Amino acid sequence: MSKAEMVAAWRKRALENLEVAGRLLAIARPAVYAAVSRMYYSLFQAVCARLLEKGLAVPGQNHGEVWQAADTLQPGLFFDLQDLHSWRRKADYATGEIPLAIARDLVANYTTRTRELTAS
Repeated sequence: MSKAEMVAAWRKRALENLEVAGRLLAIARPAVYAAVSRMYYSLFQAVCARLLEKGLAVPGQNHGEVWQAADTLQPGLFFDLQDLHSWRRKADYATGEIPLAIARDLVANYTTRTRELTAS
């Protein structure tokens, strides 16, 4: 797979997960947790696409390394990914409640970041 094809694949997956997050959030309970999880992966995949586009390596499956590399794209992106990841862990591993209002804020805030990163 060429670099351009890899960038396109990461970008496509990011936008698909972004759309799914929005649709799940519209359902509300019990889909709030799935929406937050999909939002994290959408932003993560958008970062991977942009890193590849800029000629930077995407460090495998290690999310922490991707977060660190993300800060070279936009200062503070590391903390955005880390924050959203903590919410994803609550969603995926039942380690905490996620109120609907917080889920809506997360999806709204990180939709903008994802769209910025996936813009060609």
